[in-house]
Amino acid sequence: MKFIIKCTIGFTVVMVVVLLISYMNAVLKLGITETDFQEFITFSLVIGFLIYLYPGLSTPFKNSFLKTKELHIIVCIPILTSLIKLIIVYLYLYIPVFFGEERMSVGKGQYIREDQELSTLGEILLLSISGPFNEEFLFRFLLLFLIPYSILNSFSYMSIDKENGLFNRIKLMGERLNKKIFVERNNTIVAIWLFITSSIFSLMHLPDIYSFFIYFIGGMLYGFLFIKYGFLLAWIAHGISNGFSPIVNSIYTSIFGS
Repeated sequence: MKFIIKCTIGFTVVMVVVLLISYMNAVLKLGITETDFQEFITFSLVIGFLIYLYPGLSTPFKNSFLKTKELHIIVCIPILTSLIKLIIVYLYLYIPVFFGEERMSVGKGQYIREDQELSTLGEILLLSISGPFNEEFLFRFLLLFLIPYSILNSFSYMSIDKENGLFNRIKLMGERLNKKIFVERNNTIVAIWLFITSSIFSLMHLPDIYSFFIYFIGGMLYGFLFIKYGFLLAWIAHGISNGFSPIVNSIYTSIFGS
């Protein structure tokens, strides 16, 4: 009965948010298409609904959401991180311009619509709030943290099989890794896994191999923020980076040309 009530409350909240955003889109002319809504907003709402509904998601999400109470860190670190990332990334993108070539292209996973104009509020909603939330949940919360934690932690609940030496060795290895990563916080192992997940994040955006670095550095920085300070700061930094990207690009264009 409690689960049904919880589902009803969650579904009601989701529908209210959908109606509110649809109303804002119509009245304020945000420029959000049906495809945009499905790819960004709906996905975010589904994630939020699942987090609310299942303790297996809600508990670790709450625990990893914010790891600091220092307001100056919450405000300043994401801003500084995103600005440093944008400066490095656009400098890298404009390297070909120094040799008389065109600047490198952005990734295939980026939002590009030549025939559509999003309003400023529409861009903020899609590119600085919803999109970064979705990616941080998938790549940082799930891939970087929850999936490996759930797998490695499960070894602790497995019974020893006296007749299966291979199984026992795998179980022991899993328990040791779980202890080193999530108890002792072994920096080397964490850094290796951060490198791997950042590479996956980058590969999901690539138009070509030369653009690997621009998404890899973002994945590394957001991953570091998630590990050090929690989901919120990684989300904020990602959102600021997306929001200020056109501004930094225009500055570089005015200096180096297109």
